[in-house]
Amino acid sequence: MEQKNKGRKKVSLGNLIILIALVVLIALFYLLNPNFLNSYNVLSMMQSLAPYAIMALGVTFVIATGGIDLSIGTTCIAAAVIAGKFYTTGAYPLWARLIGIPRFPSGGYLT
Repeated sequence: MEQKNKGRKKVSLGNLIILIALVVLIALFYLLNPNFLNSYNVLSMMQSLAPYAIMALGVTFVIATGGIDLSIGTTCIAAAVIAGKFYTTGAYPLWARLIGIPRFPSGGYLT
């Protein structure tokens, strides 16, 4: 009997509740607006969530390696502000990106 369940992992109640809540929310929004699940909206949601998913993946790696980094929010905002300032002063957009993007990992490294 022990051999049969050896490779399986138990699903915790907390994870199951989160999954059920997600399905209920998607169904609710679909019932309120049938256009909610069309391809344009799904693609738009994925594109707008990409930066947050990348940050979450980075924090996951930091926590998985035994560290903790609570400065990701402020570091991300600082990089966005620096890039935005360069962009609004009339700088070429590529330069704004090249100056703002390296600020993100360097800020995390310094803190």
